[in-house]
Amino acid sequence: MHYETDTAPGSSGSPVFSDQWEVVALHHSGVPRRDRQRCILAKDGTLWRPEQGEDKIDWIANEGVSISRLVRHIRQQNLSLAQQRLREQLFNIPSQLESNSVQSPSVFTATQQPSINPDGSAA
Repeated sequence: MHYETDTAPGSSGSPVFSDQWEVVALHHSGVPRRDRQRCILAKDGTLWRPEQGEDKIDWIANEGVSISRLVRHIRQQNLSLAQQRLREQLFNIPSQLESNSVQSPSVFTATQQPSINPDGSAA
């Protein structure tokens, strides 16, 4: 999944949200601009060289692994019995949240909207 947003070094593994604040992917990479030979380009349009540092790369997007692909991969794994139990617990979380034994996390409803701070962060 490609998307445009600012990211900082060390953002890999961060959640990627939809406009409805649903987690749709996990961030894992930037997407550099490339020439016809698939060489990475620098911000000035020249060929990028590693000694220039990653901050000189002409990044055009970010890339994340979609949650649906991660779920499919996890479900297809051959696991030990103990691991199968853990996987079953992972995928049964929504039904457990509906019971009284587990507190439901706080979520925004249609009438509650996140506030956007001047720096672009949301609360």
